[in-house]
Amino acid sequence: MKKSLILLTIGILILAFSYSNAFSWGSGTHAFGAGHIGRALPWMNYNEIYGIMAPDLFNYSFELANNPPLYQYLRAHTHGFPGDESFLDVWRKAKYRGFQKNLAYGYVAHNDVWGMDYTAHWKARSIATPPDFPAEFPPGYVIIKAYQLNEILKENIPQYAALNLPDGLAIEVCHNLVEAAGDILIAREDKLIGKKILSASLLRSPDFPNLLVRAIGQDYKDLILTVEKEFRKIATMLGGVLLLGEEEAIQASSEQMAELGSEFLKLYDYDLDPALLRPLAEAGIRQAIVLCESDYINEIEATIRFVKKNLWLNDIHY
Repeated sequence: MKKSLILLTIGILILAFSYSNAFSWGSGTHAFGAGHIGRALPWMNYNEIYGIMAPDLFNYSFELANNPPLYQYLRAHTHGFPGDESFLDVWRKAKYRGFQKNLAYGYVAHNDVWGMDYTAHWKARSIATPPDFPAEFPPGYVIIKAYQLNEILKENIPQYAALNLPDGLAIEVCHNLVEAAGDILIAREDKLIGKKILSASLLRSPDFPNLLVRAIGQDYKDLILTVEKEFRKIATMLGGVLLLGEEEAIQASSEQMAELGSEFLKLYDYDLDPALLRPLAEAGIRQAIVLCESDYINEIEATIRFVKKNLWLNDIHY
């Protein structure tokens, strides 16, 4: 695919993209994980890759913030809570046809209780908690790095410091920059990750939306079908971004973060021009790459080992 076509696709699909509201690994990182815990056969692994990215599909629905009970219900069925592992319903409902077990295997590996997101949110596997890390934040890898990135940006980027974001909001912004940087580091490690994500998004089994409906509930069918369709576009866009060279991927990600950051911050009464945020987003992504490049892959490899063990302990295999 020519770069001009990729850039055009990015420009179109970015209109459908919305800002994440939950700490996590980026989709590129999840896709890399699926490549190491799943099957070697391409069609099977493509569906595992799409499945492991898919629990984040509701992250892009701002309207859920106005309906906390629905948000909690959907969160339980995508990521889970201690004592509520409803995300396993996708595995239980999956049949041995239409690549449903491949999709479900990836899907449950993502979870926030004992899956990939646990190490991002709750407890890093390969780095120690910094002595100055605030006790109110759990020491997941992404959260630790987001905290450190916020401190670095406040100290070195006057325009960022001038925003004077509350700590919780600043770390939420910075975690998205860490995610973007992490996916770029993954692309350094696996030169084909963009192609794999693009292939997974284009070739995901048509059984997947109805599998989600069976697992989450018929009452949510219209929401699920609509959101999954948009998420598939988002994943396709990410694959296109990671097919670019690193410098071009940073530029594309910075544009994306500026546009989406502007929309996200409006929820907190910050009305900021994306043109102002664009250089801040680029500075944040570049600094996050420097901050994470020495230990990111080690953390992901440790996370993969952690998840593989927990999949077997929870009888998730096929």
